[in-house]
Amino acid sequence: MKTTKKDFEYFKECSEKWLEYFGLKRYRIDFEHCDIGDNYAAYKASEVGKNAVLKFTTGLDDQCIFPEDDWISRAAFHEVFHILLLRISCIAENRYSTPSELEEAEHDIIRTMENTLWKDSQ
Repeated sequence: MKTTKKDFEYFKECSEKWLEYFGLKRYRIDFEHCDIGDNYAAYKASEVGKNAVLKFTTGLDDQCIFPEDDWISRAAFHEVFHILLLRISCIAENRYSTPSELEEAEHDIIRTMENTLWKDSQ
């Protein structure tokens, strides 16, 4: 199954909604509609460069089945959540990281969740 330009635009729209919702304004985000193998979407990011590319599939082979629900919106949410966790992932991978750096990154995520999910649940 091939995806369309309209599908790609919807992916971008959904991604931008979640980027805004989580306040991820410190990153420059680009989008690509390209072949990414057997994935619906993917990302490539740099915490140091504060940039990311969110990729949306041009299509999957005939043996892959797209989910029935709003899979494009879900894929956008999934990739944006990777960006949300980017800082903590980079710190965890760096052998010179300190416990205080990791704790600070963890609290950044917690504050984001307090300012979004928790606030919206009240």
